[in-house]
Amino acid sequence: MKRFATFVLLALGSGSSAAPVPKELAKGQKINGLWEVASMEIFGKPGAIVQKQSWRIDDGKITVELRVPNAAVRVRPPIAFAVDDSAAPKSLDYNTGGAMRPAIYEVDGDTLKILMNLQGRERPKTMRSDETTVLYVFKRVKE
Repeated sequence: MKRFATFVLLALGSGSSAAPVPKELAKGQKINGLWEVASMEIFGKPGAIVQKQSWRIDDGKITVELRVPNAAVRVRPPIAFAVDDSAAPKSLDYNTGGAMRPAIYEVDGDTLKILMNLQGRERPKTMRSDETTVLYVFKRVKE
């Protein structure tokens, strides 16, 4: 499971630098900020977090920082995203090296949940992980 979780984390955080998303697409001001992964579910099962991971979300870009024990911080190139706050549930399109991953998200105070479809183009309809998705639960980092 650790190897698989590492693969998912690296696959989602890798890829070449994505083209910037115009500001008008980055309307998710509530999700802007620094978030640390608190837990995750991969394909409907609890996933092991093998490295401390933070996502900085700002102006249509997600920058992923990985902290491996006894090693330097590795920062992945920014990943483009676009949100639609008017959708129900709120939608987020995450660009991983040219492939868009349809996702939904919700913010509740200092908690952010992102549920992303890893197998296909259908957007999840509810905030429940299944055999095609990864669910990230983040806690806001006070800056």
